[in-house]
Amino acid sequence: MKKIVLRKCGLLLHILVLCLFFSTIFFNFAQAQSTFTIFGYVFTDSNSNEIRDGGETIWPGRTVELYTGPEYVPGIPTIAVIEYVRSTTTDGNGFYIFSGLTGGENWRVRHYPPPSGYDHTTDDSIPFVNVQSNKTHDFGLVLLATPTPLPPTPVPPTPTPLPPTPVPPTPTPLICGLPPQQCVNPPAGCSWGSFGRNANNCIISCSNLVCLQPTPIPPPEIQEIKPIRWGIYNPLAGNPQPQNVVELIILVSDWIFNIAGSLIVILIIYSGVRFLISRGNPSEIQKARGILYWALVGFAVVMIGKGFIYLVESILNGVKPIF
Repeated sequence: MKKIVLRKCGLLLHILVLCLFFSTIFFNFAQAQSTFTIFGYVFTDSNSNEIRDGGETIWPGRTVELYTGPEYVPGIPTIAVIEYVRSTTTDGNGFYIFSGLTGGENWRVRHYPPPSGYDHTTDDSIPFVNVQSNKTHDFGLVLLATPTPLPPTPVPPTPTPLPPTPVPPTPTPLICGLPPQQCVNPPAGCSWGSFGRNANNCIISCSNLVCLQPTPIPPPEIQEIKPIRWGIYNPLAGNPQPQNVVELIILVSDWIFNIAGSLIVILIIYSGVRFLISRGNPSEIQKARGILYWALVGFAVVMIGKGFIYLVESILNGVKPIF
């Protein structure tokens, strides 16, 4: 029973394959026997929209060529692998037609070159791949714009040469004898106020001796270092000495704040070292935290105190504080 079923299935499959084979042969034969037409117009595309509109000029007598061959081969220009078939010219209505083309092949129509002074608005060559029906393609032409000639560059006129500037004659220098000795070497620190001259403008005498007295230079003032009225000296400062108790307090406070600031920096470093060496020991970490806390409080007090001292000092010196 199973053998009979298998034989019937094999027979049906064999019949199906034969039907597909012969149908493909018949379809290709019928397609090869079909013929198609490619046609179109050559026209002036006045508005460059690539569409043949009503009223646009047509071009009779233009040559359109027909090619066949592969559509595209990588690395090789398309025009190099297609084959020329024939050409035709447009009739009085600018119409061309290629009829009797075999279906299923690749065709290409070409209109090149364009008329002199014109260029294509559409492709000058259009492919039709595996043609199965009639195809159409219009070739649009547009008039190239004539470039506006540039105006000639004006040539500047040659400037008229200026007449040479006359050179005045060099005057003959006057020859004078030496002036009197006393006019040449006046006394030190003095000068002659007036001179007597002859007809040739030569000095023959001098008078009105003027002597300037040098301005005396006062000796430099030496400021005496005075102690405070109560006889207290600042042991930490040099020259000048504080002139009152307030200045002494400012100097001593500034000194104390500098020392306190150094101690605070040492405490901050010390607390950081204790933090590092007390890892895993809560009590030691708490002590280091307390040292750091009071060091920061002291730092804040020192900064506030220094600001107050600077404020008092600026008020005493008549200078406006910067804060």
